[in-house]
Amino acid sequence: MPTTVAAATTTLRERLDEAVAAQWTDVSLRRWLNEGIRDIARRTRHYWDVDTIDTAANDGEYTVDDDVLHIKHVYFNPDGDTGRQIPLEPRAFEAMNQVWWDRQDQAAGWPTFFTTYGYAPTLTIKLYPVPSSAGTLTLHVIRLPAELDVTSGTGNIDIPTGWLEMAYDYAEYMALRKDRDPRWQEAFQMYEAKVQGIIDMGEYINAPGEFVPTGSGVLPSWLTDWG
Repeated sequence: MPTTVAAATTTLRERLDEAVAAQWTDVSLRRWLNEGIRDIARRTRHYWDVDTIDTAANDGEYTVDDDVLHIKHVYFNPDGDTGRQIPLEPRAFEAMNQVWWDRQDQAAGWPTFFTTYGYAPTLTIKLYPVPSSAGTLTLHVIRLPAELDVTSGTGNIDIPTGWLEMAYDYAEYMALRKDRDPRWQEAFQMYEAKVQGIIDMGEYINAPGEFVPTGSGVLPSWLTDWG
């Protein structure tokens, strides 16, 4: 069950042994909770989500949502072809010259590759070939958590179930550090140990699978291409 920002603030105050705001304001505590979940998301990359982008015919460039940290997979679904998801192959932008040569915006049927350039909030995804018909892009992404409303303290904390204590550890160490209380180092060490444990665990939700060759017996290039 999601934890409200209000409940999290109360729990954090219990840790700090300050039931009523004196040394630390509620806004400060909420801001540190917000920083904590963002740091967890950036370092563990476990905030896996799905975004969609409506595409138009003969238009191959689109702005990605500004909370996206990493694009894992992209699929193209042509309009009128219900249920079909065409996987697109990722390529670094500098590697695309070997693919499109002098025709970056060549339109031909459906896209085969995708690449990106820029950075949030204007990170751009570029398709090649440019789709000649409209459709929908489905992006499997690693994202940042939803921002906490640090002023009002309403809503829930966007963090995976079972990880909330890490956000408390982060906010606690930041609060104690601001107060020049040496106990901040203990809270910091607890936070670092837990985050590193999640990182070392790897894909904590998705069980490791088996790579199955395609019909031609060839493994996908993203697995075998050392470049």
